[in-house]
Amino acid sequence: MLGDCTICLDSLSDNVASLQCGHIYHFDCAKSWILQSGTCPVCRKKQRRRDLIKLVIDDEGTDWPQKLQEAKVDLKQVKSQLRKTKKELSTANENLSEVEKRCELLEESNKTLAKKLKDAKFRLRQVASDSDSVLETVLPQIQVDSLFHSCRSPKNSRKRKTVATSPESQSPRPKRRHFEN
Repeated sequence: MLGDCTICLDSLSDNVASLQCGHIYHFDCAKSWILQSGTCPVCRKKQRRRDLIKLVIDDEGTDWPQKLQEAKVDLKQVKSQLRKTKKELSTANENLSEVEKRCELLEESNKTLAKKLKDAKFRLRQVASDSDSVLETVLPQIQVDSLFHSCRSPKNSRKRKTVATSPESQSPRPKRRHFEN
């Protein structure tokens, strides 16, 4: 709402005009006043009829109080949503921080386990190598000792004679090796 015309004191709702000084009146009121006095009724500045500017009033502007109230409600809702979103963001950041810490711990644990695995594989290769060396050294000695022992034992010599004379001994039999600990 624009207020009241200071010439006729009616509400300024339609057929409105402005003078060069910026004061607003009804068009007909301002035209009559300028023809009579040649000045603005408020500031008394000199005015001419051709200086009168007709204004078009937008009726949509009359519901500003309602629009302002709606805007306040919208603003309140937006602020509420913003607080909620900030809270969710804060929670998400806390969760992210916890996950990052857990990830760092798991990476450290993974590095430690990888090193232990590497060390265990190295030790296993060493044990296998040592075992092969021991077998290469000891096995021939055990075989020699076993053969020597079987040759010297009187029980085994009798069995060999018995086995050789039996008819079943015609087919070759696998030799048994005796290993002593």
